[in-house]
Amino acid sequence: MVRLRFPFDARLKNALKEYPGVAWVDTAFGKEWVAPREMVSEPLHVIAARFDLVVDVFDADRVRVVGTEEPGGSLLRFQREAAQRARTSPDNGFLFNFEMGLGKTPAALEATRLLGITNPLIVCPAMVRAHWVNEIRRWRPDLEEITEICNGDSAAKIQALRPALFGATVTTYGLLHHMSEVGAGAIILDELHYLQGESAARTMACDKLLRNNPIAWRAGLTGTLITRDPMSMWKPLNTLFPGRFGTRSQYGRRYCKGNAESGYGTRYFGVNDETSGELRERLSYFSERVTKDDPDVAALLPPFIPARYDTLAAYRYQDAAKIADNCVRQGASKVLILTHLRRATQLCAAAAIKLADENWTIVGTSGEDPVSKREKIFAAARARDPATPTIVCATMHCCNVGINLNWFDDVIFAELDLDMTAVVQALGRFARLGGGGAVRIHVLWDRSGDRVGNALLDKIRAAGDIIKIGRTERLFTEAMPGASAAPALSEQEKDLLLASMAEGAID
Repeated sequence: MVRLRFPFDARLKNALKEYPGVAWVDTAFGKEWVAPREMVSEPLHVIAARFDLVVDVFDADRVRVVGTEEPGGSLLRFQREAAQRARTSPDNGFLFNFEMGLGKTPAALEATRLLGITNPLIVCPAMVRAHWVNEIRRWRPDLEEITEICNGDSAAKIQALRPALFGATVTTYGLLHHMSEVGAGAIILDELHYLQGESAARTMACDKLLRNNPIAWRAGLTGTLITRDPMSMWKPLNTLFPGRFGTRSQYGRRYCKGNAESGYGTRYFGVNDETSGELRERLSYFSERVTKDDPDVAALLPPFIPARYDTLAAYRYQDAAKIADNCVRQGASKVLILTHLRRATQLCAAAAIKLADENWTIVGTSGEDPVSKREKIFAAARARDPATPTIVCATMHCCNVGINLNWFDDVIFAELDLDMTAVVQALGRFARLGGGGAVRIHVLWDRSGDRVGNALLDKIRAAGDIIKIGRTERLFTEAMPGASAAPALSEQEKDLLLASMAEGAID
């Protein structure tokens, strides 16, 4: 007998059951359709052709019935090509390394459809769990059963009652340790860069899940695989493909510039210029990189209109509020002020209230607010009448994953974050496929010497040597009317710093 793996379409199931010997039985991998081996030749092809499907013989024991049409919507060319590459990859896994907003989710779901996988397990940050459920309904309508794991009790129940999952299951990194022993046909790890902590609970839970599903197809999704230097991506890659890049010390000695002994062991840092090309080549074997400066992608994105404003630390929050006030008085109806610290968000909101008219709405949120509260704040701001201007003050960390913010007219970065990932992902919220019009980006830069900005530049320089980040020109070299003149940067500094700060195409 051979295992049949195909979308659970009722018509196809009934047609397959017409062949004597086809049955739904318990196997070592859970409940599955099985068929006599002789069916794999002519009969299965005839049945599949009735429904415009093709047969893909994966190996001697598994057969997949693969769709030829795209359900739920039309994929873009680069998304379709990535899904096809993932389907044919000999590594039993793939890395979708698209920049934010370019459709990693539909590409990964299309790959599972092409592979005939009917019970994928998606592991994602809590804030995008509902987003994944909606995307599965759109791109995999053949998966009639979708289970959303919302708490530890439901996760433990799934593990106890369903050693092999049915349909699609969506859980979060925080709940995965309750269900790391379940079986799935595919395991999708969204925001793969979350797994940098080698001893973090979520990393160890992912390691255990993949060990328990050695033949499951696995996919990693991230727009920022390198957050600091090549060393930061060793653990995510080792989780996705155990042992492929050797041990931590082997990887660090070959691909990093140097190491330093400390009380916590050896620390590897920087980029080894002699082997950086080799590392790029190795990544290309099992990953697809799409950036917003690719010509066919840039044409689909709304433009950024950049501006830089010099300020001083003592006046940073008042200046951010003044810029927001000026934007509204020039016609903007939705303005977002982003900060690094929660306290800074409160100070920006207080300064904006002093300048606001009576009919303006000013709200604030941070990562300490529950996900549901943050979603309600942004949803209410978006739905508010344009005649009633709205200023939202938020931290970068509370809105850098899973939220589409391209409906804001103006975005003000009141302060930067030393974590390059937070900055890049926050900016990625404003240039997304299917977005609105142009987005005006305002960045405050400390003219007395921006220590955070300069430290960020060092990290960007290391990451840029390995993975090309989407490029945005002129962000720190041109100012809108009324802005302070910016000190000149070298061409290399412009390319590297601007790339991380605005991660999108400029018209």
